[in-house]
Amino acid sequence: KIAAYHQYYAVNKAVESTLKASGFLKIDGKYIEGDRKGGVVWHTQGSGKSLSMVFYAGKIILALDNPTILVITDRNDLDNQLFDTFASSKQLLRQEPVQADDRNHLKNYLKLSPEGLFFLQYKNLIQRKATYMKPYLKEKILLL
Repeated sequence: KIAAYHQYYAVNKAVESTLKASGFLKIDGKYIEGDRKGGVVWHTQGSGKSLSMVFYAGKIILALDNPTILVITDRNDLDNQLFDTFASSKQLLRQEPVQADDRNHLKNYLKLSPEGLFFLQYKNLIQRKATYMKPYLKEKILLL
């Protein structure tokens, strides 16, 4: 697949915004202090949001040296759709995405390797007896 023009421009702007927000953007040889506000990309229905997310992840994986990327969804069908789209794009992403069943499942994956691309539904992330996750996360974390 190849990005349409609106995806190409949106993804490049999103990557630049992410690097700027995270403090990893160099201007005139100096890193700019980030404000931690990456922004939002808005697309209409059927405009290729899933593929834009794949293209974004592919570029940001290279730019931030394989950060932890957590894709949080709110529905089973959306979680499966996005996971399938990312799984079919392994060559671009240079890794296999992981679909975590719950917070503890995600924690176990992160113990093994903090780098990677993880999918989890919001309802499974927020649990009453939440376990502390910070020791298992990489310094560079992106939420999609």
